[in-house]
Amino acid sequence: MIQSLHARLITLIGISVMILFVISGCAVCWLIEASLWAEFNRGLRDHVESLSQLVERDQQKLFFEWQEAGGVTPPIDDKGEVLEIWDAGHRVLPLDDQPARLSIPPGTYAGIFSVQLAGNQPGRAVILTFQPRVESEAVEFGAGDGKPSADVRMVFARPTARLDATINRVRGVLAAVGIGGVLATLVIVWFAVDLGLKPIDRTAAEIAAIGSESIDRRIGDENDQPWELRPLTQTINRLLARLQATLEHERSFSADVAHELRTPMAGLRAKLDVALARSRSVSEHEQTLEKCMAITLQTSAIIESLLATTKLTQRDSAKTSIDLRRVLLDMIQSSDDVMNERQLTASTDLPNDLMILGQPTAIKMLLRNLIDNALAYADVGSAINISAHESPESWQVRISNAARGFPASEIERVFERFWRADTSRTATGHHSGLGLPLCKRLAESLGGQIHTSYLEQLFIVEVEFSKRGV
Repeated sequence: MIQSLHARLITLIGISVMILFVISGCAVCWLIEASLWAEFNRGLRDHVESLSQLVERDQQKLFFEWQEAGGVTPPIDDKGEVLEIWDAGHRVLPLDDQPARLSIPPGTYAGIFSVQLAGNQPGRAVILTFQPRVESEAVEFGAGDGKPSADVRMVFARPTARLDATINRVRGVLAAVGIGGVLATLVIVWFAVDLGLKPIDRTAAEIAAIGSESIDRRIGDENDQPWELRPLTQTINRLLARLQATLEHERSFSADVAHELRTPMAGLRAKLDVALARSRSVSEHEQTLEKCMAITLQTSAIIESLLATTKLTQRDSAKTSIDLRRVLLDMIQSSDDVMNERQLTASTDLPNDLMILGQPTAIKMLLRNLIDNALAYADVGSAINISAHESPESWQVRISNAARGFPASEIERVFERFWRADTSRTATGHHSGLGLPLCKRLAESLGGQIHTSYLEQLFIVEVEFSKRGV
């Protein structure tokens, strides 16, 4: 298989043109040959008809005007033409005692056929059966099939060497023209294909010039490209746009991570520097260690959230039936310590048939993060409400918590990485600011949807799970 598209196109077009030239050449050659043979046969027929007008019968004897003195042109030349005349089964010209020069197929009384002349020359002969003139009788040419009523047959033969040479010359000329045409066409096609593939070469060069520092570049102007290349160009440009968005997202993410980790690490170093600056009591060292532990837990939470987002693309895709009601109740029960510490209560409104088909690990991670977020940011002494509602195609799980003072105008920012409305938890605590962004990514990866709202000082998160499986 030819790997080069340029060579492949030239080969296919060259073969097609060659086939076209061969078919056209054969057709033209056949038409020319048929025309030449038809003209040759017509000349034979006209000549033998004119000769028949020069034959007359007087009683039982035939007379030939060209043998009489009257200036009549001899019926044959000296270039190998042959004339034989038969009367009542006897050859009268040439004389019957002379050797026959033509071999006539038995039973042939009319028509044209091929013969071998003297010296094995190829020739064509015509037979005319007629009644000689007796005063003024009409000539009967080709008196139908079967033996005619007349007794006189005239056979005239003419060599075809000159015609064969002419046909050979015509064939040679057509072959030369065909070969020249094919070669000229291949040269033209070569340049045409090379010109036609220029846009592909330019597109390849533009793609090769795009690097990590020029990912914002796009391939050419679609309006200047051929129609056939536009789908490819559009697809590559969309791919570059997604790649650019991904790289910018990762760069922003890396910057955010560096900034977020720098704060707790700076706090940890400051605590340790202070602790080592002078001798301290055991209780002071214990306080310093407790503060360092809190900072370490915050840093650990950030790292664990980052690992969780990375593993989303490597999760097990096996789907099983999940009892969301039991999962949510177990998570609330396991959070008793936090709820007691912050004096929180939980109320649930969960149907008994809250069942979906999905990936247990991802769904539990999603719900765990939502509940942890509600427990962490709910007002002290308030209640957390968890409910579920059914629609024909899905289940909607709703988790709400009291959040007085939440900036309602920034509700859309809750899905931004490391964004927190409560800045008092920036340097301490167990939350990294990746909870809701992680939940959004989890919900989207599961084929679900997640929405947030802020109504009557309640921060509300709603997650939609399809019944057909997530």
